Amino acid sequence: MKELRRYALEQAAILEAAHFNGVLLENFGDAPFHPDTVPPHITAAMAVIADAIRSQFPHLLLGINILRNATAEALAVAHITGADFIRINVHTGAAITDQGILQGKAHLTIRYRQQLNSTVALWADLNVKHAAPLRDRPLLTVAEEMVERGKADALILTGPATGTAPDAALFRQLKTHLPQIPLIVGSGATPELLQTLAPFFDGCIVGTAIKVGGSTAAPIDPEKARAFAVTYHSLQQNS
Repeated sequence: MKELRRYALEQAAILEAAHFNGVLLENFGDAPFHPDTVPPHITAAMAVIADAIRSQFPHLLLGINILRNATAEALAVAHITGADFIRINVHTGAAITDQGILQGKAHLTIRYRQQLNSTVALWADLNVKHAAPLRDRPLLTVAEEMVERGKADALILTGPATGTAPDAALFRQLKTHLPQIPLIVGSGATPELLQTLAPFFDGCIVGTAIKVGGSTAAPIDPEKARAFAVTYHSLQQNS
């Protein structure tokens, strides 16, 4: 745990120095992932590291994602440590994944947040990567229901896999159809993609594009991180 904590703080420091707005903490090293709930030690470890990041970097946004879809545990960690949001891979509906069929638990998540009297935001994936919806439905309808019936605070759009870009046309459609909901690029974020999507997105989660050698499991490359942040902030100022 000491080594994990040291590494997480080191990576967060690189992002802060590169002028990133925040960090997303997830248990990516736990593959193969548990489908819905995780053993208690994973929740405890996430809380320890999240608290360390929040304490040392109080001005950064902090998000929690406990893979694959441990929403209650993520919400508990976020609430206790003062994190700002959680990422929910399957919030409404159902998806076929490498963990089997995952079902959305919006009804439980919303009520648990109310029980905690929490202000943690819910960032929900729309057709999350490495998955396929159990039933094909128009994405605009799914998005509308996720916001209006699932009470999601933001929508995350991804490509089919880690490092792959989402559909740019979908961003444009969603911004027109649901202008009030923040849209987040969830995979495949590069400076070139952000230029293509401006002004349709409100934020992005980036991993592969700022890692050493473009490997998801590698540490962050400070130069790549700085270059990415320059592009991002420039586009946000001009949009």
